[in-house]
Amino acid sequence: MDDLRSWLNNPSRDYFQGVALYQKYGVDIRLKMRVFPSGDFLNNRKLLLYELQKTFDQLEEQPLLPGEVAVVPQPAADMQIPEVPAAIVAIPFSVKGYLRKEFPRIDYATLPDELKILLVDRISLYNRAKEAREKKFAATTDEERLHWNSLEIRARIENKLIWDELNHFNEHGVILGKHPRFKLDATLEQLRKLSREELFMKKHNLPSAISKARKALREDPANTALVAKKELLLQKYKLQEKEINRLLGL
Repeated sequence: MDDLRSWLNNPSRDYFQGVALYQKYGVDIRLKMRVFPSGDFLNNRKLLLYELQKTFDQLEEQPLLPGEVAVVPQPAADMQIPEVPAAIVAIPFSVKGYLRKEFPRIDYATLPDELKILLVDRISLYNRAKEAREKKFAATTDEERLHWNSLEIRARIENKLIWDELNHFNEHGVILGKHPRFKLDATLEQLRKLSREELFMKKHNLPSAISKARKALREDPANTALVAKKELLLQKYKLQEKEINRLLGL
């Protein structure tokens, strides 16, 4: 274990040496096979240092006998920190002043209002992800790290949806229309065409749909992709309910 101690005490901490040490002492297969080999990124460095320090502390508490193999207790399944998908990480957050560099063909003076709204949302997502990332690495428990990591991933997933819309408009000059906001607008427009009887039927069915979405959130809170999808769905249901009540005069 001297090699692990030496790496932790070295201020430079070569990333790939650290990865090799985690292969030797670590136990999380997902981190070994997918996360740490993905590259020498700032978040990976911080997570690697955290995991190796935690592993070292656990081994220090349980000294090995001569010839004994290091075994570190595996964290509970529900405490695993979800991996940020590479495709999501690859999409940067842009804030005011950098948007034109990212999408040079867009004329922001004539940008459709729907996309301008998404731009404002994107800046908000940047702030949410930044805060979550900072608090994740300042967290002292796995529960806190899981919470803040989930919030960061969900913000990045939403950012990817907005980036797809902006990139498509930048390349083709037309709205892609796959973001949930566009689907919601179409849904609300359909509601306005329904009869009162049909609206009452929709209102009757909404509580069941909302209950199913909430149940999915409770059953798999660590599945950040699912959580992001269900939370957007719940927002859609709430707006539908509000519009139905308005149309019915309730």
